[in-house]
This record gives sequence, C-alpha cells and structure tokens, in this order.
Amino acid sequence: MHMAPTVLNALLQFYEKNVPSIEQQVRVVIAGSAPPPAFVTRVEKELGWEFIQVYGMTESSPLSTISTIRSHLKQLPLNEQYRMKAKAGISMIGSQVKVVNDHGDEVAHDGKEIGEVITRSNGVMKLLEK
Repeated sequence: MHMAPTVLNALLQFYEKNVPSIEQQVRVVIAGSAPPPAFVTRVEKELGWEFIQVYGMTESSPLSTISTIRSHLKQLPLNEQYRMKAKAGISMIGSQVKVVNDHGDEVAHDGKEIGEVITRSNGVMKLLEK
C-alpha cells in the first residue's frame, strides 16, 4: 500500500474498529509528508506490517530516498530503528542527495539544521517548463 500519512491515519482508525483478517504480508509505503515516529512503531510493532518511507518529486522521476534499515543497523533497538524509519532515509541507487543552506554549503547531519534538498541522477529533469 502506498499513501500519505493522513491516509494511513484513516486506515489505522478503520483497522482498529473493524480488525479485518489479512493473510498476506503487508508493506506500507508512505510519501507526501514526514510521518510521526509513532506511526512507524504502530505499523511495525503492533500490526506486524513493514513500514517504508520514500521521498521524491515529480522532477526526480519520482523517488530520491527510501527509509529502510541497512543490514549493519539491524542490531539496533527497535525503537531506534522506528525513529530512523520516520526520517527521509538514504538515497536510492543511482541518486545523489544532499541538503544545502542558502550559500550552497551542505548542512550538518544533526537533524537540527535546515536547508534545500538537492538531487542529482539520470532521472532528474533539467528544466521544468511553465
């Protein structure tokens, strides 16, 4: 299932009231805005579904990042993994992604400094006509 966090919230509310039987593995892919970390915990821990967040734009064909836990981080406590999955994630294969400030300098990877997302790949549009 692929949806925005607001749609996931509505789905979770429906699920609470109806508790349908789902026999296959469920994978929830979120895009459109950052989900609260509690969504990740609820989806994975309480429901047993796989949670993935992606980020992209129409101009970048469309995905640039994905929030999956790499194998070397799977030993981290689950609450830390859920926190990581609530972030934009890592760049997709073939993409380069960074966040820069107003001067074009890359911002610190501290979760505090803000900036503009810059993406480079063979799928990024060179020009958007108006």
